[in-house]
Amino acid sequence: MKVIDAAQMRIMETYVLNAVPETVQKDNIAGGYRELSTKQLCDIAWNLFCLYTKDPVVSDFRKLLTREQ
Repeated sequence: MKVIDAAQMRIMETYVLNAVPETVQKDNIAGGYRELSTKQLCDIAWNLFCLYTKDPVVSDFRKLLTREQ
């Protein structure tokens, strides 16, 4: 399995923390924005991880996780 180095991890963290469209959603009731749930942020982080790791083992692992849910 490919190991993510520190630079790649920082890029992923920066993307998740600073990308407003991906980390906040429009809240029509309050007329503003609300933070995404932890699960939604984890999904974003997992998708970024999969983008950075093209390893087939990761792909197989993801298929197993998806099947379990």
